[in-house]
Amino acid sequence: MGELGSVSWLKRKHYYRTLEVNLLGLIDVTQTFLPLIKTAKGRIVNTASITGRLAFPFAVPYSLSKFGVECFSDVLRKELYPYGITVHTIEPGFFTTNVTDPELVTNSVRQSWSELSSEMQDEYGHDYVDKLSAMYYAKKDVINPKLGLVVNAYTHALTSWLPKIRYHVGWDCKLFFIPICYLPDCLSDWITRVLSKSPKPAILEKDKTA
Repeated sequence: MGELGSVSWLKRKHYYRTLEVNLLGLIDVTQTFLPLIKTAKGRIVNTASITGRLAFPFAVPYSLSKFGVECFSDVLRKELYPYGITVHTIEPGFFTTNVTDPELVTNSVRQSWSELSSEMQDEYGHDYVDKLSAMYYAKKDVINPKLGLVVNAYTHALTSWLPKIRYHVGWDCKLFFIPICYLPDCLSDWITRVLSKSPKPAILEKDKTA
């Protein structure tokens, strides 16, 4: 899942911990086995996410790592084409995993919050994490529990005679998030703001009432 919190809260170490696993680890494994894959004219299947196509607030290290997986997979696919090797990317929507568990997500945000200065906490308001937690729990019912869909995508990518380059997995990914990616940025940003319903920092609320 990685570190969660506002861009204003996170330090370099928070980004590195997530990138080390989700992106750099994937690159290391690929490079280790690439000579064997070339010999066998094999197939590479990488796991990205819809958050590697459409970024959401408070999850920038995770989204950054998945955007990186998308980039790495795209370049790898083009470079390995002459070798007869195909590269495929799995892009799941929101499924019931640790990444979407409201309790784990809230705990990660609280950990990031605990490392903030008192000035930063005052800026956002000391009930800000509670508001975020309520937001995460409110979205729990729209998370897809059918993890078999992701397994099916992996199976098809690995065994099919005609595998897809990208696998958009889940109704939310196929019917909603992917189409949003092709909208003008101003409209995409507006939809993301409406969907996320992120609470405003306390300092902005004070400015409104001043």
